[in-house]
Amino acid sequence: LVLALVVVVVYTLMYPRFFVMIFDEPFAKTSGLKTDWYQTLIAVLTALAIVIGMRLMGALLIPDLIVFPVLSAMRLAQSFKGVTLMSVFLSVFAMILGLWFSVYFNTPTGASIILVNAAIFLISLVLSLFLRTAD
Repeated sequence: LVLALVVVVVYTLMYPRFFVMIFDEPFAKTSGLKTDWYQTLIAVLTALAIVIGMRLMGALLIPDLIVFPVLSAMRLAQSFKGVTLMSVFLSVFAMILGLWFSVYFNTPTGASIILVNAAIFLISLVLSLFLRTAD
């Protein structure tokens, strides 16, 4: 919970700098942004999330917890901010629904959350294909 709060605060405060650095690093460097420092900050926050997540969920499930929500959000959102916000929402939703499935069906918690994430990804894939053909 503390790490999540730290990540949200840092991301909110540094959003414009992160956005410029992620999409156009040469421009960010010429604008005077210390990209090395921001890359290190992102790497440290990501590493902390992975290490804490490995202790909570297990090493094999962490890549899925990080990748599935972002892939699902990329299928549905149209902007960087939209992908960011939607991936956070999808992560929290998958966690709550996975915990509920775990209790209700007496299944492993981590695996239940990953299955919910996979189902959300498949739904977003179908929705994105449907929305593209509708245009």
